[in-house]
Amino acid sequence: MSFTSINRPQSHNKTLLINSCNNVQSHSEESKESIEGTNIVSSHRKKYWELVRFQNKYAPRKTMRLCNRSPISHKDGVKSPLVVKDVGKRAFYGNLMTCKGFFCPNCAEVFRAEQRVKARKGIDSAINNKFSVQMLTLTVPRSYANDNFEEKFKIINTAFRFVMNGLRTRIKGKKFIRENGVVELWTMKGIDVTMDSNREDPCHLHIHSLIITSKPIVDIEDWIWRTYKRHLEKKGVKVSRKGFDIRQVLEDKEITDYIVKTLGTIERELTSTKKEGRDGKSKGWFSWLCSIVENPSKRDIYLYREFLKASKNKRTQDFSRNWDRLVDLGLKIEDIGMEIEDKDDKIEINNSFYWVLDLELWGAIKNLKIEEEVLLIVDNFIDRGKCKELFYELKSIVELNVDKVFGKEKKKFYCNLLRSVVGLFYTK
Repeated sequence: MSFTSINRPQSHNKTLLINSCNNVQSHSEESKESIEGTNIVSSHRKKYWELVRFQNKYAPRKTMRLCNRSPISHKDGVKSPLVVKDVGKRAFYGNLMTCKGFFCPNCAEVFRAEQRVKARKGIDSAINNKFSVQMLTLTVPRSYANDNFEEKFKIINTAFRFVMNGLRTRIKGKKFIRENGVVELWTMKGIDVTMDSNREDPCHLHIHSLIITSKPIVDIEDWIWRTYKRHLEKKGVKVSRKGFDIRQVLEDKEITDYIVKTLGTIERELTSTKKEGRDGKSKGWFSWLCSIVENPSKRDIYLYREFLKASKNKRTQDFSRNWDRLVDLGLKIEDIGMEIEDKDDKIEINNSFYWVLDLELWGAIKNLKIEEEVLLIVDNFIDRGKCKELFYELKSIVELNVDKVFGKEKKKFYCNLLRSVVGLFYTK
């Protein structure tokens, strides 16, 4: 069944809709808990939209400020925003710009999902081929460079690169090959961050990495530690063994835990209280944002902007160039050539429910800050048969022909109509 073919009841007409604007009902936080007996408030979705609006207001880069907010422009004009819904999946807005930023609440999950698949394929191949898999954690003292995020990124990235380049050079040396044979090396790294606005040194960067070798290297732990320590000391940075950890992976659960830690879902970060530093006060990036988003201080905003400036064009997640070869080693003969390529950022709507939104209607939704409410109503009706009246109220607004109204007046008109729906939405 195509949901685009759903017929609107006769009672939900323009007259009813417009008249309802005169009877807008107030709402409160307490009334958000239920509607038609269904829990419709997603803490994750609520927090997500709070972060999107925060980013829209304070992000230092234009692409991040416009992400999931501004309709996509092309040579023929501006694309109309969409509400897209697949049965069993969360509704979302389409035809909006994206920034593809790793620290963006809208784009990070897509990026992480792709990385999780890539990581899992390579790791499974390594385990199946009985390769050596090591988990490595590198940190730089939190106090280094205090709130100079640019310098923090520089020192930890260059240190990791120095160690890995040194390791590659070492295993390719004639003496090493003579004693150990040819060894192939694959690596994966992810930068993790914890934040605490109350500290003079608010940001703690650390690298989690996988080191996979086709044969075990006996002294790899001591060699990496000595090389890492020597490099940082030359830069005037004293490091402690406490901030260094390397361990052999003995079971798949450890790999799963690693992937969850470094490439876990944004939803998990937004809703988990476990994502924090050793001091119990520092928080993961998105957890930290959630803690400041409602009432950010000047320092919070400063730290947020400076961190994003420093992280621009930095390799926060990275695989060695030969990682695809590792993946290929894990493929069965019958699987070769059967990999399905990901499509571009095109939205498949053939078997989906979707609405095409007027540009001013989208502007009104943003002005009223009801992006999540619209999606929740659609989700509840399509998936659970709830919010029927509200769904058709919204559908009527989407389908209204208001071509005779223009500009600000048109947006104001839509705002008045939407307020009626919002009032009903938050009324028990």
